[in-house]
Amino acid sequence: MADSVLQYKLDCGDYIFSRTIPAVTRLHQTYRPIPYRVLVDGFGFFDLREHNLCAPVRSEKMSHLVALVTPCAKPSAGDDPFSRDDILIAELHRRQVKVESLDWDDPEAIWKRFDLVIIRSTPDYHQRSDEFIQWLTKMASDGVKLGNPYNLCKWNINKKYLKDFAAKGVKIVPTEFVTDTGSSLKQIMKQRRWNTAVIKPSIGANAFMLYKVASSEAAEHFEEILVTMIRKHGGGMVQLFMDSIHTSGEWSLVFFDGKFSHAANKVPQDGFKTQEQSADSMSCSEEPPKYVLRAGVRVIRHLPTTPLYARVDLMVGDSHTREVVLSELELIEPSLYLGHCKSAAARFADAIMKKLKQ
Repeated sequence: MADSVLQYKLDCGDYIFSRTIPAVTRLHQTYRPIPYRVLVDGFGFFDLREHNLCAPVRSEKMSHLVALVTPCAKPSAGDDPFSRDDILIAELHRRQVKVESLDWDDPEAIWKRFDLVIIRSTPDYHQRSDEFIQWLTKMASDGVKLGNPYNLCKWNINKKYLKDFAAKGVKIVPTEFVTDTGSSLKQIMKQRRWNTAVIKPSIGANAFMLYKVASSEAAEHFEEILVTMIRKHGGGMVQLFMDSIHTSGEWSLVFFDGKFSHAANKVPQDGFKTQEQSADSMSCSEEPPKYVLRAGVRVIRHLPTTPLYARVDLMVGDSHTREVVLSELELIEPSLYLGHCKSAAARFADAIMKKLKQ
């Protein structure tokens, strides 16, 4: 009965206190001591009898152990509505899954003891890409089961994967991949006849080193930045700036176990970045436009392995032709908007349960 637990919850307005107490076995029966007085940070002592909270929520045996890879071993909670791993953890607990949170570079972590390791937030991986790849390789060689397998994660680190999709007939945002430090940004824009462009590193995340180049004449101010991307961040990318970002915005489609779950539409008003913290307008839906959904499903079907989770970022190039182009595919640590879609965390948890049984 070592894994048997008793859970109590104390609801004090917006504050939820949860206490887990080990069970004690005696004569084939389980007895659990009830702590009538508990200390809640910021509130002091509470008497559970006064709040009619002495009865247990439930007693259950945890059947699996899952690791969520998050920074500082702190799963995101209410202050980050875009990830909300606390909601996912609650759903996994309901399914008798124990969850622990660890940093990816924690030297004391013993990854083999987990039934499944799910990468959720590794905000520095793109700046330490060699170390991160080494960590992924070590996980694979040790036989650690990753939510999204090693081969997909490694392939997804460098945005050159967009070339693979283009080769398969998937339309992508018009992109020039730059690996030669002698390349001229100004010349690229003139040759492609782009009035406005965006530059970013091939290995990057969270709008890292993302710049808008307003004209080919202004390009000379960004030449050194592009060289830095090539030398330190796996190469540079020059992309056509799509004006539709201010009208149609960017669509982010979330998939669990290869099945569509929900979508977010992000529209920047003043700037051009569509990261959650930058977008001025964002809405979530379980029914995006059909032509957008078809494009997202096509991207997932081109993958060699079905991912546990994925986010497909798409843009509508022309409101008349409804041409949808792939901006990015996030398979490592995408924001999944679990706090914006009521059933998303439950669907993710169901997909995790299926993965655990494989």
